[in-house]
Amino acid sequence: RVSRSRHHMAKKKVIFDTNIFSTEHFPVLEASKLKDLVYRKKILILSPAILYEQILHLWLNDKKRPLLFQYLPFLLDLKHQQHFHDRGTIITMELEKDTPSREDYFLSLAEKGHRETQINKQILQAKPDIFEQIQLKLLTGKHKQQRDNFRMILSKIRKTMSEQNKKFNSERSANFENIFSRLGESMAETLIDIFYGGTLDKNILLNNWKTNKGKYPFLTFWIRAFLYIAFHAATNNNTELDADAQNDVDFIVCMKEGNILVSEDQRFMKDTFNHFWGGSEKQLLRIQDFVSLIATF
Repeated sequence: RVSRSRHHMAKKKVIFDTNIFSTEHFPVLEASKLKDLVYRKKILILSPAILYEQILHLWLNDKKRPLLFQYLPFLLDLKHQQHFHDRGTIITMELEKDTPSREDYFLSLAEKGHRETQINKQILQAKPDIFEQIQLKLLTGKHKQQRDNFRMILSKIRKTMSEQNKKFNSERSANFENIFSRLGESMAETLIDIFYGGTLDKNILLNNWKTNKGKYPFLTFWIRAFLYIAFHAATNNNTELDADAQNDVDFIVCMKEGNILVSEDQRFMKDTFNHFWGGSEKQLLRIQDFVSLIATF
């Protein structure tokens, strides 16, 4: 009985997909026990950088902009929350640091406080003239060049994915682990080239990864996840890649630290979650199921 009680009361680490922040699903979340459970530290919110980035993009849509002023205050009020660094920062950190700690993957308390202050003072005070400046400063830190070249990055990744999708389609009987063995190095080279923000020799870093992939858990997971984008398209006979897949994989990768992913995506996200996390104790829940679950906490 004691063991069951402790398991039931164990703090849950929850990640929200961006699609929860919509006119259909957000009211369900807002009316739930979430804020109280977060306040009492029964739930810890883990927020991938892409979540805030995508919500902030509502600013650029005149019709959807008012929603920003509903979603951001709600998110910022969830004080028991950790913010992941962006993909480039995490990849750079893993490649340069000998033994990263769990804390290295998240913003420090000072960085988190600065982010929240910037959002409160600038975005929520509706100053559109400085939006781009805040977005760059807030979301990418020192890696501003990454964000400046983001469209080029997306184009390069999609081209790589499309080429691999064609290869997989021609093989039909492709096995994902065989694909990772054959193409993992090529994808690692692509991601290091795009997202590494340091000054060390990229060829040496690539060789280090090849020698000990387990030393770079997030980078290796991203490599596998990006390969899975093309694999998923090929095995579902899709000639086009899922437009949101490049962002979706960040939520899947960040689930290395989470217990529950809340998402309404029943296609790529669900398939990808099941591929990587199926059979584990991690859960993928739709919003109604999540709200029903936490009502029992």
